[in-house]
Amino acid sequence: MSKQKFQFPELTRDAHTAITDAYLAARLRHAPYVDVEHVLLGLLHSEEEPLKSIWEKIDREALIKEIGDELGMVREKPLEKVEGLTGDVETVLKNAGKQAQEMDFKVVNGGHLLLGIFEYEPMREKLHAAGLTRAVVREHVRDNSPKPTSVQQPIQIEFSRGNRRDVTTPRRPGERPVITIQPRSSGNTQIIFYFLAALTGLVIYLLITNPDDLISFGIVLGGWIFSLTLHEFSHALVAYWGGDYTVKEKGYLTFNPFKYTHPVLSIGLPILFLALGGLGLPGGAVYIEIHRLRSKYWRTAVALAGPASNAMLAVVLSLPFLLGIIEAPQDFGRWEAGLAALILLQVISVFLNLLPIPPLDGFNAISPYLAPEIVRSAYSLGFLSLFLVYYAFRIPAFNQAFYESVYQMLDYLHVPPDFASVGIQLFMFWRN
Repeated sequence: MSKQKFQFPELTRDAHTAITDAYLAARLRHAPYVDVEHVLLGLLHSEEEPLKSIWEKIDREALIKEIGDELGMVREKPLEKVEGLTGDVETVLKNAGKQAQEMDFKVVNGGHLLLGIFEYEPMREKLHAAGLTRAVVREHVRDNSPKPTSVQQPIQIEFSRGNRRDVTTPRRPGERPVITIQPRSSGNTQIIFYFLAALTGLVIYLLITNPDDLISFGIVLGGWIFSLTLHEFSHALVAYWGGDYTVKEKGYLTFNPFKYTHPVLSIGLPILFLALGGLGLPGGAVYIEIHRLRSKYWRTAVALAGPASNAMLAVVLSLPFLLGIIEAPQDFGRWEAGLAALILLQVISVFLNLLPIPPLDGFNAISPYLAPEIVRSAYSLGFLSLFLVYYAFRIPAFNQAFYESVYQMLDYLHVPPDFASVGIQLFMFWRN
């Protein structure tokens, strides 16, 4: 692919700091590209003129929180690198340069960047809602921009043709770097290695001690990992259709289970719960940038895509039972029991995911229609809410109603519950 060069305008210290903060905001939220929202967040944290007095006219903290909520949670472990910036950010920078030229400024400051953002409709609407207009900001920037005491050298960027751009990284004063795309290394490689090593050791152990146990164990474990991957892939695919193109850049459309937000939360934790109690706990969802989705209905569709995939998989796996290929009790064997157990897990996963409790998909499906304060309060519980689910199952009435629904669904699919129960027992061979 051919390369082009994009020349940054000369930036004052406050403008350069805002770009650097935007880069950090993207890293903290696991966004592979810096977008206009990240740049506005960087500007909102500026304490220098001409922005400082502009922010005094509005509720800056409320605007920061609103944008931050839409961008998603800050992660404990930031991305090692951000791969680039979007074409929208390049347009903002070009517009900022034009604004500076029209005002007879030789350099671009934070105020010019803010004027550039006014050309981007989604953020312009937010700025208008906060009480700022382009005309007011323009007049303020013209009259209140201090003479720059520190100017950053132009930043030279190389990028491949397309609508994604490379982004600058912090540099030493006076340095004029050329930034090129570098592949992002995975911080999860070690986790993946240990997981595969443990799984290989377990398979070897079963082959030596009791090969028959490997049949049910392999069907349940292999099928469960596949279903977890399908679940997350479905979230990502519908999000891509709905407007979040970043899921493709993050590798979520490759059907690779280790590409998701966190291997431990997405794959490891569900397998652990399965091993401990045979409960089909859903995995950690892929990181969807919901502010990119075209409407709240797409947000609901993205949330429901995961459980829908489990439901469809349950139907497909049940075809041998529905078509009479497997009939109880004549065909009661390890293979059939493992298949029935896998179907049971899919059905449990559907019902469990649809519970309206964060961070489950059922709550994500209804959250676009709830008051923002309710949503923020619910999500503030974090994974504590999963303990609420655990204790809910300790309530006899809830437990009975839940599993009656599950077994009723198995009956519709012509899957004998006894098959499924034995399959779970055979999977957990260490309990026998």
